[in-house]
Formats: sequence, C-alpha cells, structure tokens
Amino acid sequence: MRLSKIVLSFLALIFITILIVLLYRNLSQIDWELVTESFGLLRTQTVLMAIVAVLLNICILISFDVLSSQILQLGLRFWQVSKSAFLSYVMNMNFGAILGGVGVRFRLYKKLNVQPLKIPLIVILSSLSNWIGYLLILGLILLFNPPSFAVKYLSSFTSILGFLSLVISFLYLIACFRGLSFSIKKTLFQFPKFKWSLLQLLLGSLQWMTQSLVIFIFLNSFNVPITFYDVLTTLLIAAIIGLLTHIPSGIGVLEGVFFTLTPITYHPQVLAGLLCYRVVYNLVPLVFAFPSYLVTEAKGIHRSIKQY
Repeated sequence: MRLSKIVLSFLALIFITILIVLLYRNLSQIDWELVTESFGLLRTQTVLMAIVAVLLNICILISFDVLSSQILQLGLRFWQVSKSAFLSYVMNMNFGAILGGVGVRFRLYKKLNVQPLKIPLIVILSSLSNWIGYLLILGLILLFNPPSFAVKYLSSFTSILGFLSLVISFLYLIACFRGLSFSIKKTLFQFPKFKWSLLQLLLGSLQWMTQSLVIFIFLNSFNVPITFYDVLTTLLIAAIIGLLTHIPSGIGVLEGVFFTLTPITYHPQVLAGLLCYRVVYNLVPLVFAFPSYLVTEAKGIHRSIKQY
C-alpha cells in the first residue's frame, strides 16, 4: 500500500514537472496581443450558448447525487439534494475533490441528518456515475475511431487502453446485474440495481459531452480548427492527468494538453477560449455557490448556539 502511494506520488511529480515545462514553453511563445484581440471576436450569442451548456452540465452533476440518494433510499427532498450537490460540485470544480467532493458534501449532508456511514456511499456512487461514463466514452473512442494525436502519442497502446476501458465499464454493469456487494472499512457497499447502473452510464457520458461542449463553443467562436470530437478526446486525456496530479480543477493541465495537441499558430486563440471556459464553467457558478454555502454554514452555527 505504501509502495503504491510512493509510485503514484512519483508519477504525479513527473506529470506536474512536464506540465510546468510545457506551459512555460508555450506561454512564453504566445503573442498576448493576439489573445486580447481574440476576446474581441466573442459574441453575446456565444456566451449565452456556453451558459446554457454549463447549466445543463450542472443539472447532470446534480442528478448524480439525486440518483445516489434514490439508490440509498435517503428519503431526502429533491431540493435538499439538489442544493447540497450544487454547492459540492462547484466547490469541487474550483478547490478540488478533497474539499468540495468530500469535505463540503459531508458537512452539507450531515446537516440534513444523513447517517455518517451513508455519506461516503453518496460520494462513491456519484463518482462511479461520472467515471463509468468516462470509461465508456474513452473506450469507444480509442477502440473504434481514435484521433490522429491519440495514435501518435499512445501508439499501439491505443486499442489496449480502449479495450480495458470498455471492459471495466461492462464489468461494473455485470456486477450491478448480479447484485454483488463488498465491504469498505466495515461499511457494506451494495452495487446499484441494473436499471440504475444504466442511468449512471448515460448521465456520466452526458456529463463529459456537455463539459466538452462548453470548451468547443468558445474555441469554435475563436476560429480554432478543432472538432467537437477532438475537444472531447482532449478533455478526457486531460482529466486523467488531472486526476493523477491532484491539481484542483485541472488548472494548467487542461491548457497544457490543448497546447500540445493544437498547432502553435492557434495557441493565442486556444488560450483565450480556455480562459473564457474557466470563467463561465468555474468562476460564474462559484459567485453564486460560495455565498450560499457561507449562509448555510452561518445558519448551522446560529442553530447550534441557540440549542446550546
């Protein structure tokens, strides 16, 4: 166990070092005047389309927790789960999984009187919804129609990685179909019913597609010659690197991967598009979520003082 942690930490350090070098090399070559000029191409219609895609993505993320609460039969109202999920995912997107995905979610669900042992199960089921969808899309892309850059960098491992991704996702479906279970630190985890697992697969896939759509809308508006298919694949690759490096919101990871996989002449437009994506996808939801979370915490403190 200790050896695996050392290996993962070493791999993370290698990825972070490579990303820093790539970012420095690419950012030092960027003409910042072209980045500024690119913002002039931004239209109101483009921003509105991106906002709609972000709202759709957030609704899908919220549905992860709604589905998890149904599977675990928590008996919570829809708006209670939706509020907790929204705040948790926005914090997660900006401050990382430890604080947002686990810490904030644990505090919010505890205030709703959810049993402490069931809160980690919410996190696990919601994460499974996200990553099972990820594996399905990644597997289908790499196995049946891998982009040229994937073949270039992964070489013969492309088909193997695609096959393994599909196998893992289908093994999960089989485990759900057979109703398997196992224990995690004395907590019993029961695989969801098969119908729920299919819904998890669908929602997880849609989550990655809508997130990619936000990026594609901005890059397309800045005339970057990249297809939605390539944006989706690039995001999937960046996501796994971000997971290994534990960098909150994959800041620098996403940019580094896109710089590597796009022609250098379009890097100013790529950077402009990704900055717009960061604002709309990360910062705008945070403007609404952070004050709401502070109010929720303040109410909890006030309630505790009154009881005391």
